[in-house]
Amino acid sequence: MKILFLNLAGEKETANETALKALRKKYPAKDTFLSKLVYGPSTVTVVDVWRCYGEVRHFLSSENPDFQTGTPEFNRIKQQVDTAMNAGIDKIMLSVHGNYDDVTHGSCKLLSGTVKISYLQLYELFMMLVEDRYKASPLKLTLVMCYGGRARDYLKSHAPENLGTRSGPDLTTSFAFQFYSLLCKQMKVTMTARTGALSFDDISGHSKVESERLVFDIIERDLRRKALGNDEEAAMGSVDFSEYLEELFSAAQASEELLPTLESKAMQLKQTHQQPLQQAAIDFQHQQTKVNLIKDPETKSKYGKLVFKYDEKSRTIQIWSKYPLNRLVAQKSV
Repeated sequence: MKILFLNLAGEKETANETALKALRKKYPAKDTFLSKLVYGPSTVTVVDVWRCYGEVRHFLSSENPDFQTGTPEFNRIKQQVDTAMNAGIDKIMLSVHGNYDDVTHGSCKLLSGTVKISYLQLYELFMMLVEDRYKASPLKLTLVMCYGGRARDYLKSHAPENLGTRSGPDLTTSFAFQFYSLLCKQMKVTMTARTGALSFDDISGHSKVESERLVFDIIERDLRRKALGNDEEAAMGSVDFSEYLEELFSAAQASEELLPTLESKAMQLKQTHQQPLQQAAIDFQHQQTKVNLIKDPETKSKYGKLVFKYDEKSRTIQIWSKYPLNRLVAQKSV
């Protein structure tokens, strides 16, 4: 497997570093003597596209004639992409940051700070890099973006069994669908995206996705953080958490089984701290602890993966839920 990894997330991102380490472990492990003889060894080529985004983002969606010759940094990035593609690739992985409550924008961490990138800008930049190479031959594309497949109604359960039901989310409102709906009209492409935050297992190299339970607990944690106001540090400092944390760290193995005890400790704290901001700090600390305790067991492989396909005859985009059973969960004419 020869992978081209287009990094729009940013420099030295922990998630990217883990992903690349995992990918370089996963695919070479699958190589056989025959596959290496016929196709060559598996490779992962990284191109830091984020380095040119600061220059080109003002030209995207503007049809600015000044960009016809590109910029020095974009031209350098484009040359790297061309070199990798000319050598032959089997899959492109496109990495960008995402949030559960934004289906219009992702984000990139540049040296100057974090900036947004819309699905339209991402499409335009991607097309500038790959051009018309895949009008005939098909492309496999992975959108490496946390919550990329999550719908606008993000508070609805995206558990596999709920997708495609009347009470389920409208997956055609997701960032991934909107991005793919532009791409599929220009090239033959099958794309995957995830409904939760995406990570990679250090040992196996396989991708993992947050369960719905973890997603909702993270959303709840974020809501409780907002209740702390602008000075989070001062709010947290107004409460003595020593006994609560002592209970947490004294456990031989901190696990979900400890939560009822910690819940009791949090209730005792609230009885001795009557100020609203103090009680908000206690609620946040407990929710943050809950997220930390369930994060590993509730981050799963073979979970939350969506596959986007375009049917040229009916001009319809199909969305398939990959796990636990591969099934069609949404479709829309475009």
